[in-house]
Amino acid sequence: MVGEASLCSGFPRLKHEGVWKLAMIQNYEWSLKASDFVCRLLGCGSSGSAIVSQHRVRAPAWWISSACFHNKPAFRDCVTHMDALSASTVKIRCSDSVRLVNGADRCSGRLEVRSEQSWSSVCAKDFDQRDAEVVCREVGCAPPLALEGAPYGEVGAPMGATESHCEGQESGLRDCRRSALERSICPAGEAAALTCSDGLRLGGGTSRCQGVLEMENRGQWRPVADLDFVWDQSWTATVCGRLGCGVAVVTVVTDDADVRPVWWVKGGCVRPDAGLRECLTPFFPLSAADLLTPPTITLLDGVSGASEQGPPGAQVLLGSAFSIRCSAPPQYPGGLFLLSREGVQGYSRLAENHSAIFPFPPADRSHQGSYTCILHLHLSEHNFSATSKPLSVSVGGEPVLDEL
Repeated sequence: MVGEASLCSGFPRLKHEGVWKLAMIQNYEWSLKASDFVCRLLGCGSSGSAIVSQHRVRAPAWWISSACFHNKPAFRDCVTHMDALSASTVKIRCSDSVRLVNGADRCSGRLEVRSEQSWSSVCAKDFDQRDAEVVCREVGCAPPLALEGAPYGEVGAPMGATESHCEGQESGLRDCRRSALERSICPAGEAAALTCSDGLRLGGGTSRCQGVLEMENRGQWRPVADLDFVWDQSWTATVCGRLGCGVAVVTVVTDDADVRPVWWVKGGCVRPDAGLRECLTPFFPLSAADLLTPPTITLLDGVSGASEQGPPGAQVLLGSAFSIRCSAPPQYPGGLFLLSREGVQGYSRLAENHSAIFPFPPADRSHQGSYTCILHLHLSEHNFSATSKPLSVSVGGEPVLDEL
């Protein structure tokens, strides 16, 4: 890997046909499973994160397909010569200090720590719950479920020379305080093994086995969205099994990932014998809630341009001119504002300096209602939108008379 000080972080390069080139991926194919594959090849720990950036190719590169990683024995076997109009580079951060080995999935197994160029086990009695919280976080998993001893052949496991003392909030095991250990072998069956949770739950239902599928990642709970649009009842059964629930009865897939933050997974990656977390994709999320700060909506009076807000919303004097302003933070240039009332879009204006003003004629009762601003933007070859909170406008008071 190149571009970082650590050998376990950076942009992967691939030697193929005797030539080293940057590895480029075809759009929407990368997952944590693919990152783990690369990390293992480099002798590093699990992938804690991956950042994917999408752009036109401007340098020699080998095109690879991450979809083949769980079937092919070598990285070079995933090279494809298919042309593409655009592609993405992936920046991977593998753990260079800890890894979980011989587990059921990427979030479980015997704990090994790295000292210089060698990996060694940790004795279970030298490893506690706060240490486990740090390790699970470092390898990109949810909080720990279980700590136990793990078998290591017929002899004791070789140990590292230091013991970690974590507070539980550190980002990695190397950030924890350490002390020296006198012994170098952990007795057979007493090497620390760790199971981190899937970080899955069903929210908003009447029981823990009913509701919207949510995942905890990077400290945030979000609904799960399928990037492949292939989710079916068999994958629901896999999730139910991981949650300790019964047989999957019904699956309802909704298309609302553009209105709230979600965690994207590749549905085609899900298998009964693996966790859903390894199918997370780090792609630039196609979610307006992740990209855009919702616009604000403000009522301006027609005389001073001042904001006229009053409980429970905004009030306009009968017969007075007024305006509604839609504005957004300066995140991205351009954009189009739509002003809607009671859910019906009525007016549109191009954004100027990240705002647009919609003037109204002298107010009458027909102008009363709930107004919202909708910001539309075109970014990275995709359309996004974000909606403001509603503004309730009432019209009242004595009519405004023109001066003679």
